Amino acid sequence: MDVAWTKERLFVLFSMTCAISMVFLNTTLLPIALPTIERELVVSPITLQWIINSYLLSTAVFVIAGGRLGDLFGHRRFFCIGMIVYACASIGGGLAQSGLWLIMSRGIQGMGGAMMSPAAMSILIHVFPLKQRGKAIGIMVAIASLFLSIGPFIGGLFTELLSWRWSFWCNLPIATLGITMTMKSVPKSEKLDEKFDFIGFITTSIGLFCFTLALMQGKSWGWGSPIILTLFFFAVAFIIAARFLDRFAKEPFFDFNLFKNPIFISGTTLIFCSQFILMITVFWPIFFQKVLGYSPIDAGLYTAIATIPLMIVAPISGTINDHFGPRLPIVIGFSLAIFCFVWFFFFSQSHDIHLLTPALLAFGSGIAFVMTPASTTTLGSVPKSKTGVATGMYNMIRFTGATIGVAILGALQYNLQEDAFFKFLKTNRLTCKLDPSLYDGYLADLPAAVEAMDQLSPPIASLVKSSLYKATALAFSWTNLFAGVVALVALLVGAFFFKSVARK
Repeated sequence: MDVAWTKERLFVLFSMTCAISMVFLNTTLLPIALPTIERELVVSPITLQWIINSYLLSTAVFVIAGGRLGDLFGHRRFFCIGMIVYACASIGGGLAQSGLWLIMSRGIQGMGGAMMSPAAMSILIHVFPLKQRGKAIGIMVAIASLFLSIGPFIGGLFTELLSWRWSFWCNLPIATLGITMTMKSVPKSEKLDEKFDFIGFITTSIGLFCFTLALMQGKSWGWGSPIILTLFFFAVAFIIAARFLDRFAKEPFFDFNLFKNPIFISGTTLIFCSQFILMITVFWPIFFQKVLGYSPIDAGLYTAIATIPLMIVAPISGTINDHFGPRLPIVIGFSLAIFCFVWFFFFSQSHDIHLLTPALLAFGSGIAFVMTPASTTTLGSVPKSKTGVATGMYNMIRFTGATIGVAILGALQYNLQEDAFFKFLKTNRLTCKLDPSLYDGYLADLPAAVEAMDQLSPPIASLVKSSLYKATALAFSWTNLFAGVVALVALLVGAFFFKSVARK
């Protein structure tokens, strides 16, 4: 065995892989369980979105802070603290008795993940010599990507055969093993004598939180209501304040000057858009179970089809990027994503899951084509002295794209569904006098909606059920088409703004 691959270093690699695999697994594990959680905890669709988005928002806010604080307090210590936070939050999620309880647990989980991920990368960089570093990181990412791919299927198994709560409890043995191995194998790292930009962290975090809250609650609170308008105002005000105050920070939390680089701004736009459209996968398992009638296991299996190409296509994308530049794989990737969304628009209402398989494979391949060239080109466009802060900003923008994606796609899905259901009922003389809100939770088997449906005569109940299924499928089709428009915007950005890079 190569002298660089000592037993101690292998233990370090194993510890870091445990942590990152756990984070990756939890990204795709829980969405399969959302319909079951909605039914068991009796929560609204907005609450389901918050269960996903509290994790993404917390990660987006803390991922830069996690990297910087790890530098200041030591990577091993900060990694272990993050793992403990993640494990404790998983216990809280597994014991959750309400939507709010689960949302808070997921938010704390995201914070723990944001503490672990940058620290894990830094630990590998410090432990492995330069010639073995890339291979070590590649092994970690490859194994973690495998867990990302099988996450939907495992989530389906837990939900159907055990309980959705096992999606949280399964983290405990992984975290215990990871902490034990880390304490035994990872050497202490030096602490940097630098200051943390708390003002930049606070202003950026508040701005992002206000913007996300306004987007997600706009429908229920009213888009023109004082509270929503105030939230948008504070979002803009705090982001502007962060931009102004970063001039006075020696090491700014969010370095806005990097956006003067056209490659960096176009690259982060692509990453934002790719994560935005990736969040459509949160709604696929709900559609497969509620409308197509598949079990959690089957829904997880079909959702996993979209993740399989990630491991296969990513190396191909990297090779194309090395030979032809980033523009070609990015254009191919977003073209495949657009194909997927257009296919879903025309065929999702056919109720034939096998007909949707080409779209699922195309989507997974498209995302894999985009990620490698977009990340390497974006981070490679900044000076070496700015690589650290650029990486933090890149990750924050990536998770922000996912957060905004869940908020906007979720609002679009449920608003279109509600409007279509109302229209279908009101245009039929047999159902025009019914209150649509009484039956809206029927597909989730909410007790009040099921009871209201049981009180209808069989012919009327059949019409209401049919209208609800059609409304949900129609909203799903249009939401996918909107995601296709976002992918088209990203394709144009990649084709035109990365043109100069491709020619070098």
